[in-house]
Amino acid sequence: MVSAPSISLEPRWYYNLSERALKNINTSKNSANFLTLGIHYFPSVNTNKYNIIQQVSFIPKWGIKRTLGNHFTYEAGLGIGYTVFLNKNYVSNKNIIGDLHLRIGYTF
Repeated sequence: MVSAPSISLEPRWYYNLSERALKNINTSKNSANFLTLGIHYFPSVNTNKYNIIQQVSFIPKWGIKRTLGNHFTYEAGLGIGYTVFLNKNYVSNKNIIGDLHLRIGYTF
């Protein structure tokens, strides 16, 4: 696994918030299912062991977010997307990528 700097934008549409509220199910801190389009930019990074090519990826995802108690949240998301390599000297036929995330958060 390699760590690299990145910039990400992930606007979300929580599509079942009102339905959960009508059923008196917890909706605090956006506890609902969501659809999102993740846009991620990775600049070029060269080290002795790794060479990360400058790229932008677009990944539509489905996910869930829930609360535990008053302060903790957890979420999971899954998607398949496409990567565009910005270095014209680099050609790849492996532009399809997957994304799986599992997150735990604490809110004050």
